[in-house]
Amino acid sequence: MPTKVADLASDELGNMIARYTAWREFTEDRHMEACAVYSQCRSEYDLAVDKEMLSSKESTVTERKASAKSSPKVEKLYKDLTEAEMYRDLLANKLESFSNVLAMLSRELTRRGVANM
Repeated sequence: MPTKVADLASDELGNMIARYTAWREFTEDRHMEACAVYSQCRSEYDLAVDKEMLSSKESTVTERKASAKSSPKVEKLYKDLTEAEMYRDLLANKLESFSNVLAMLSRELTRRGVANM
């Protein structure tokens, strides 16, 4: 990306918009998949915690939660959940970045259209 978009030839600007649009659409698809994976991981984690809490011999709810969350199975699911959340958030940030670049390129295209009228 050049530091001065105004210096780009119109053909180059059009090509850049097309490339960023394709990357944005690709990233949007990956983000939707990551959201689904995160949702699945969240559901599995919550279910495992609930099952562990039900089978716990601890006397208070706080102790049951602590016992459930320290279970090896729940700890692995928590790790998976955390990774899914990080990937989802990473893609969300990249999607926002592509959208910001496209908005800036679109403004330049509009400015050129208005200047040529």
